[in-house]
Amino acid sequence: MAEFYNPKLVYVREIPMIAYPDEGIEKLLSRQDPDSIKNHLDRLYANRSLKNPGVFNIDILWEDKWYLMTDVWMYSQLGNWGSGAFVDAKTFRKYRREPSMGVSAEHGLIMLGREAEHRMGKTLKAYLRERPKLPRKLINGEDFLK
Repeated sequence: MAEFYNPKLVYVREIPMIAYPDEGIEKLLSRQDPDSIKNHLDRLYANRSLKNPGVFNIDILWEDKWYLMTDVWMYSQLGNWGSGAFVDAKTFRKYRREPSMGVSAEHGLIMLGREAEHRMGKTLKAYLRERPKLPRKLINGEDFLK
């Protein structure tokens, strides 16, 4: 079973956000509203816990018991670390920090690894132009917007 809709690049406060909507969030965000994902992220990033986002972020939007969840992966110091970029992760239930959740589900970690491989050796601008190919079991090939 696929997990993600096709990722969507949006900008929040001029910072690129790669949004990975998970199957199930259509219960909580409208697939007919072209701004539903951006509006959610705009509101989320107004949160005090996200006042210092990264150079770019990857956001996984998912549903848990009718709550909109967002895993936020903030990337900074892209060229300064021999072992890769510095990454901070936070999870939100609706718009509140959820400190009791784990870091990510396994499918999210696979996607993040593919994103990291895809970014290696590229400028941020070149990296953002296209998304890496994910295993068929992880992506349904559909855009979230109908």
